[in-house]
Amino acid sequence: MARLASSITFLYFEDLPAAKDFFAAVLGLEQCVDQGWAVIWRTGQSGFVGAVDARKGSIPVTARGGVLISLNVHDVEEWHDKMKQAGVRELTPIKDNPEIGLRSFFFKGPEGYDFEIQEFVRPEEREIFLR
Repeated sequence: MARLASSITFLYFEDLPAAKDFFAAVLGLEQCVDQGWAVIWRTGQSGFVGAVDARKGSIPVTARGGVLISLNVHDVEEWHDKMKQAGVRELTPIKDNPEIGLRSFFFKGPEGYDFEIQEFVRPEEREIFLR
């Protein structure tokens, strides 16, 4: 049976240099590829996020919204402090959700994209998402 090897979520931006600064300087992600009008960063072992110049991307962008980029971490408090120091917009307090075994917070990234930093607290989910 055919298997997927990894995934990349591409976000389209009008201001690609600002997006590049956000992913590199604010989130501190490892840049893997810079194709000029598209840049890809590693978010985990086989997960990636990409920023694309909206004027050159593969699909037309007519609307934004309905997308949440959730990044899994080992220490949600450390990341909350980091995002507070970075001055991200609309930073929420950390919220515990015992029903699904998650601690997380939200903020706005470049051009209004929604981001969540989350930490799974149950051992079985930690094994899956925090390798």
